[in-house]
Amino acid sequence: MRFPLLAAGIVGLLAVLVGLTVQMPLKPYRYEVPPHYPQKMLGLEFLPDSTAVEIFFGKEDPERSLKFNAMKSALMRDNLFAGSYTLFMLVFAASCLAITRKKMYWLMIPLALFTGFSDLMENTRTLFFLDHLRTPDWQPFMARMHFWVMSKGLGLLGLLAAAAAFLWSAGKTGKILSLLATGAVLTGLLSFVWIGFVDWSGLLGLKLFFPLLVVYCFYFRR
Repeated sequence: MRFPLLAAGIVGLLAVLVGLTVQMPLKPYRYEVPPHYPQKMLGLEFLPDSTAVEIFFGKEDPERSLKFNAMKSALMRDNLFAGSYTLFMLVFAASCLAITRKKMYWLMIPLALFTGFSDLMENTRTLFFLDHLRTPDWQPFMARMHFWVMSKGLGLLGLLAAAAAFLWSAGKTGKILSLLATGAVLTGLLSFVWIGFVDWSGLLGLKLFFPLLVVYCFYFRR
């Protein structure tokens, strides 16, 4: 087994390519978020109330309907990303099991499924919330959206921690990636205290660690 993470790398590359398309519908538009909040789609999912959401889309903005449609398109694309990164994590978990023979990596399989499902539910509940934004019963829809945002976030932090544990024993490059994943986990946990850490966790985990891990899958030999 010379390149035991090769299959995970191929699936991960597909996930990266899908992920690059998610924000494309949002690029022509400006969305207003409170200070320190993450931008665009992630920012919407963390907003505290309907007033902030109205400001987010621009209450009197002539492009409001276009912004709504662009956000809905991005959420649908994110469903494809959720499916592709879930498949990547499943293949990666199976590879970790095959390489280490450690039973702890069995936990990554239900955790990956839970995280992917939570992401799909998050997107679905966000769409439902947007459809009910100007109705009297918007609050329960927002609460459900926030519940799945939290569930997905905790799942991702668990997957990052599991990947960090494997990578720590995978050579010098693996240790560097392990530290990067650990940084993403720590900033993710700190985001429960201050919302500004969400961006830092996303930077370390999604924008840096995830693509670098995919590249590492092609590089790793055993």
